[in-house]
Amino acid sequence: MVKEKLLQVGAPYGMLRRALMDAILSFLETAYYIFLVVMFFNLMIFIHELGHFWAGRWRGAYIDRFQIWFGKPIWSKKINGVTWGLGWIPAGGFVSLPQLGDMEAVEGEASELPKDLKPLKPLDKIIIAAAGPLFSLLHCLLFLAAICFA
Repeated sequence: MVKEKLLQVGAPYGMLRRALMDAILSFLETAYYIFLVVMFFNLMIFIHELGHFWAGRWRGAYIDRFQIWFGKPIWSKKINGVTWGLGWIPAGGFVSLPQLGDMEAVEGEASELPKDLKPLKPLDKIIIAAAGPLFSLLHCLLFLAAICFA
């Protein structure tokens, strides 16, 4: 009965319904763009950490863990001696390289380190440390090229 009365008036009910749909669509569009930005940042973090990881493998460093996001892992899997994980605080990532320095406060305690870990040469440490920013730069240049030439 109320619906019939609103329909008799016509415009107010239709306008209210239209405004509600516009608000819902606007909210969903905003949420979609926020999701895209978060996913892009996570891709950037992954590529940056992958640079450290590959350089560490190349220079013979012992790699304990590769984790995106911080905190206790939501998911983890050990592959070829490296524990790959996804944390629960979406704010970065890390590659656990015990030979580079003590990062226990950020990365947590390393699991079962080999007894025969040799210290890395200073050049190896520099290469591993510089690989992350280098991969980030290459990622940005590829993204720029994709935008410019698409």
